[in-house]
Order: sequence, then structure tokens, then C-alpha cells
Amino acid sequence: MTLPWGIQEATMSEMQQVALGNQLYRTAIYLILLGLPLQVSAILEHPAPAVWCPQAPSSWHQPEVRWLAGLPQAEILYLDQCQFGQLAQKPTQLLTVNLPEPGRELAAHPGGPRCRHTSHRGVYGRDGRGGWRTAPLKECPPQMCRAMAAALYARRQKRDTTAAGRTGPTAAKALMTKGASRIQTAHHRIKHLVPLEADEQLMRAGRHRGGSAGSRYITP
Repeated sequence: MTLPWGIQEATMSEMQQVALGNQLYRTAIYLILLGLPLQVSAILEHPAPAVWCPQAPSSWHQPEVRWLAGLPQAEILYLDQCQFGQLAQKPTQLLTVNLPEPGRELAAHPGGPRCRHTSHRGVYGRDGRGGWRTAPLKECPPQMCRAMAAALYARRQKRDTTAAGRTGPTAAKALMTKGASRIQTAHHRIKHLVPLEADEQLMRAGRHRGGSAGSRYITP
């Protein structure tokens, strides 16, 4: 819990992977924050916290994410990807913002979103070609992607219908101009909340210690 963005005892290759993952995750948070003034709908997907070990690190414990989850227009949803055709159970959590439809989509999914299987085949180690058997688990199964896409599409259709009934072309243009101003204001307010340079500092610290791709960097 003291190193939520990754341990510093790692090979250069591992540090590069952690840095890229952190940047992608922070960028997702940043985009959601930017969209708040315009009520933009968003979904953040990440592995669910280890409920059997509350002390285990989790991206969901980050203060930015906890703040987002506490918003009245936000909702936390839990699902097991095996219910959508995944090879393993893979507990997953979704944070939805300005988007109530995913909850209904998951509730209507045949069999529900929670695992009902009696057992799962172990997915670990390498296959006969030397690749990691866990590699396919990095991608969300098509059924899950379809459910999220359907929720986003339904929301877009609802917003378009509502906007068309209330505004004409002139009013819509004024709304877009106002929205751009809101985004600019939001950017100035939150640009320091997601420090994307943190991983670069970690990488520079590793290089400063004279390591190579196969060495380890241990914090003194």
C-alpha cells in the first residue's frame, strides 16, 4: 500500500511496463475529469480489489479514483469476466460516470454478471510455443465489450434525442462553445492531479544507478 504505483525493485523491462500502464491509467482518469463539466459518459475498467486481502494494493484505492467514485453521478459495478466468455474468472470492477445503462445491461445479462461456475481451469505458466497462457486475459471478452458499447450507444441516443427536442442549431452551437470553455477551466483545475511525469522520474532514477535491462534497482 506504500507504493501504489509500483515497486522500485524491478528490472528495467518491468519498470517500463509499469510506467506505461500507469500513464495509460492516469490518462484515463484525466479524460474522465475533463469530461465532468460537460456530463460526458465514461467507463473505467480495471481488475477488482482483492476483497479477501484488504491490505493488497489496488488501483481502486487511489485518491483520484475514490473521489470520482464518490460523485453522485458515478457508480461502481462488479462482474466476473467468465460470465462473458473469458477463460478464467477474472474479477473486474467498472466505474461508470454519467452512465446508468451498464448496470441495467449487466443485470439483464443471461446468468447475471457474477460467477456461478463450480470451478475454473488454471491459467498460468507458458504454453507449448513459449507464450504466457495469461496473455489472452489482457483483452476483455467480446460479450463484455458488446454490453459496454450498447450502454454507451443507448446513452448517446438518449442525449441526442433530448438535445434535439430542446435546442435548435444556434442554441446547439452556443452550447458547444460554452462546453469548450468549461473543458479549458477544468484543465487548469486538475492538471496537477495526475502527474504523468512520476514514472519518468522513476525510470531516470533507475538509469542513474547505472543499470541495464537485466539489473535490479533497489531503493536504499
